[in-house]
Amino acid sequence: MLLNGGRCAAYHPRACTIELIVTYMTLEEKNLWNKIEAFELDKDNYALKFSDRLARENGWSQDFTLKVIREYKRFIFLCVVCTEGVTPSDAVDQAWHLHLTYTKSYWRDFCRDTLGKEVHHNPTEGGVAEDQKFEKYYDRTHVLYREKFGEEPPADVWLDSDTRFSDIDFVRVNRRTHFFFRKINWRTKLPQIFFRKKIDWRMKLSQMGFIMGVFIVIALLSWQPEFIWMGVVGAALTFFFGGGDGRGKNSGCGAIGGCSSGCVGGDGPSCSS
Repeated sequence: MLLNGGRCAAYHPRACTIELIVTYMTLEEKNLWNKIEAFELDKDNYALKFSDRLARENGWSQDFTLKVIREYKRFIFLCVVCTEGVTPSDAVDQAWHLHLTYTKSYWRDFCRDTLGKEVHHNPTEGGVAEDQKFEKYYDRTHVLYREKFGEEPPADVWLDSDTRFSDIDFVRVNRRTHFFFRKINWRTKLPQIFFRKKIDWRMKLSQMGFIMGVFIVIALLSWQPEFIWMGVVGAALTFFFGGGDGRGKNSGCGAIGGCSSGCVGGDGPSCSS
C-alpha cells in the first residue's frame, strides 16, 4: 500500500500537504507496472506509428488515442495480476486488437520480455451465459482498477456496463465508397435543442452558415434561385446530423469490432473476459 509516496501517515490524512492516493500494489506488482508503463508502442523509425494507425482506424483524436493506449497498458497489468476474470472497455479492446497484429512486438517484446508470460485474447463464445460472465468481469475490472491505481477509470474510455455491452454494433466500412450520416438520438437531441445542453453553438452555426453560403454562391453564379432552398434544407440537415454537440472525436469508443475479450496469463492465474 502506497500512501502519498510514504510521506503521510494513514491515521493523519489531514496532515498531508499533497493529495492522498491509496493504492494496493506489492513491490513485485509495482516493478511490473513500471516495465509496462515504459513499454514503447510507437517506434521512432516508423512513418506510420502505432498511435497514428489506432487513431485513423477508430476516428479518434491523437490526445484520446494516447489516453486509450495508457488505459490499454493498465488493463494488461490488471490482466496479469488478477486471479479471476477481467474485461477491457471497447476502446481498450481496439488497442489490444491492433497490438496483436504487431506479432513480434506483442508476443516477443511485450509478453515474453516485459510481462514474463503470455496474455491471450479470448473472444466471447456467445449466448446469455457468456454475456452475464463478461458483464461480471467488466464490473470486477472497475473494482480492481480502483484498488491498484487509486483512482476511478476515466469515464470516456471505460464506459458504464450497460453502454459497454449494448453500443457494440460496429462494422468495417470503406470510407472511399460510403458516406456516413450520424443517426439522431432523440433522447439526447431534444434536450439539446430545447434546453441547449451540450451544444457548441459557435461550431453549429458556422457549419450551417458554410452550407448556406455555398448554395447561395451557386445560386448567384447559375441564376437559379432554387439552390437557395437547397441551402436551407442542407443547413437544417447539418443542424440535426452535423457535429457541434460538444463531444468531438474523443467520445468515440471504437469503430471496428465490439467483441468481449480476455486473457490467460500463461501457466499462472487466468483472467478471462
